Amino acid sequence: MVNLESGGLKRLSGIEIAAFVIFLLIMYGSLIIKIIPMAALVGVMFVVAYNTFKWSSLKMINHFPKIDIAVMFIVTILTVVLNNLAIAVLIGVFISALNLAWQSSKRITVIPTFDIGK
Repeated sequence: MVNLESGGLKRLSGIEIAAFVIFLLIMYGSLIIKIIPMAALVGVMFVVAYNTFKWSSLKMINHFPKIDIAVMFIVTILTVVLNNLAIAVLIGVFISALNLAWQSSKRITVIPTFDIGK
């Protein structure tokens, strides 16, 4: 979405410019990048996240399944507590998989039949 609003015309234009900028930063900007304070990078990250989040989607949270809302909060809390997004997401995927298995098991019916030898 941000790419289209900035004038990107091709599907891969976002990836192309990102790869080009990362290449330039690695090749020529490494001396400058290492002196940037981490707090400044975190601030930039927050601004980017704030501007790219679709705030109108919060109005629709009542229409989401309750388990999905719970998984979002669990992953958020685990990320803060563990300081590891990968583990928090892995736990969230595991909880969602258990929920899918539970919901699927409710729809399966078993009809027992007995085959008495002939």
